Amino acid sequence: MTTVALAEPLQSATDFVRALYMSEPIYNPGFDEPFEERLTGPALAAVEKNEDDAAASEGVGCIDFMLSLNAQDADEATVRRTLEVDEVSSETDGRISVEATFIGFEFEGIPADQQTQTVIRYDLLAMDDGWRIADISGKAVGDDEFGWRLSELCQ
Repeated sequence: MTTVALAEPLQSATDFVRALYMSEPIYNPGFDEPFEERLTGPALAAVEKNEDDAAASEGVGCIDFMLSLNAQDADEATVRRTLEVDEVSSETDGRISVEATFIGFEFEGIPADQQTQTVIRYDLLAMDDGWRIADISGKAVGDDEFGWRLSELCQ
């Protein structure tokens, strides 16, 4: 008799995104190796183009900030403490969107509800081996539109 191991169920999409921020240091898509294990589609193509651009121009590519923070840097302890992760679309055809909202830096004397919050949207695709990031976009809370999309940064 042959025994077939059943595949582990996927972790939730929100748990996948939360884990990116709980890693030490915070995961930076496209810069933390091996990025191919977490990216797919337009996100992977943009990161590969960034790598090609960097190789051709003395290390400077088309992405010059931490995508997961929408900034050059942040106080990672503050990010983790203020992090909220929510599904913003239902899973359809293995795709789902999840938003991470957080404060990158807290400024003394400014009430918590007036601190600048960042929103990073992850468009995820369910693969056999887990979630992959298909695209990322970022904005500040209160902005109507996302200011950038990874898939558009390196065109």
